[in-house]
Amino acid sequence: MKNFFILGNHPDISRAELESVNRRDELGFTFLHVSPAVAFFDYDSGHSADPKALMATLAGVIKVGIIVDEVKAIDDIPAVALALMPQSEHKVFLGISSYDAGASVSDARKKEKEIGMAIKELARRDGMSLRFVTSREQTLSSVVVSKNHLLDKGVEIVILKTKQSFLIGTTQAVQEFEEYGDRDFARPARDALSGMLPPKLAHIMVNLSECPYNKTILDPFCGSGTILQEALMLGYTHVIGTDTSFKAVNDTQKNIEWIQREKKIDTTAVRVVQSDILDISSLKLRGIHAVVTEPYLGPPLKGRESKQDVAKIYRALDELYASAIERIGTMIEKNGTVVWILPELFGNAFDWPLFWRAIEVCGFAYTSLNSMKYHRNNQYLARIICVFTKTL
Repeated sequence: MKNFFILGNHPDISRAELESVNRRDELGFTFLHVSPAVAFFDYDSGHSADPKALMATLAGVIKVGIIVDEVKAIDDIPAVALALMPQSEHKVFLGISSYDAGASVSDARKKEKEIGMAIKELARRDGMSLRFVTSREQTLSSVVVSKNHLLDKGVEIVILKTKQSFLIGTTQAVQEFEEYGDRDFARPARDALSGMLPPKLAHIMVNLSECPYNKTILDPFCGSGTILQEALMLGYTHVIGTDTSFKAVNDTQKNIEWIQREKKIDTTAVRVVQSDILDISSLKLRGIHAVVTEPYLGPPLKGRESKQDVAKIYRALDELYASAIERIGTMIEKNGTVVWILPELFGNAFDWPLFWRAIEVCGFAYTSLNSMKYHRNNQYLARIICVFTKTL
């Protein structure tokens, strides 16, 4: 039986996270096809995975589900969908989402309402009452699916358009949007000056490191501790955070204590220390398998910066990052990984000559296969996610 993942707004990042988790957790996925919106996969013999557990592990995926049938024409979809309706004496909730799985879904989306009404009529003839769930968006979000009980009191039919046919599937689990919101806005310390790294992105970065769960993760620019908290949520038992700011260290400690208490995490070894990255060698940290960090990205941007201002910021950051990598290179184990964010300001790329030279000299190999850019609309800054492996 084929399965599918619906990828997030940054599909290259979502796919890289999927492949990293597949390797680290030995899930046994065989990826059959990947489009901008969806990844198809199958399990190797002897492997299985709980959909809800998968969604708790993955932050870049919106939905996971199974493919149940394949049809050649849109008009064949209602009969297939009717067979997927749960039997109930009460009203059953029905949602439909269409995704590009290699071919345009414009025709399917135009007919989604007709498909829904056809399913509803077939259900009525069988004595079943349906409520058709719709959304202003082109597809039903994880929020709409969850809030409208499509997973427990109904079904979301997923139409995946390939070049040859329509694959029909059902959603089994959706992204834990409330959990991420809670870990972002309910924690006691949030400070824009010490970093506003989204928990989802921090979660993805930890997964990209492929660090074994019994190894140590270091964040040398820990800010308010977002990467550390997401590592704890994933089950890592040894995490270290450092930052040059006393306030950042204090905020991190508060947030770590909060998440340990609220999420009942009590079997971890967490160390948070105030230290400048240039002095981190004095901490004599050894046995670090992964460094996962969003370093200082420069002063807050106001949108009025000149080209000269941007060039000056880039040069200063290049020097800082090169020096940081030189220190990190002495602490990290062979075959360990570094997941690092490089800023892109106002859409203007930078060569980072000192940083890339330090990466080479310190024995790191660049292992990212795709350009993983994380960017939101109307933001002056984009994040370029880089993954390195210590080869020497």
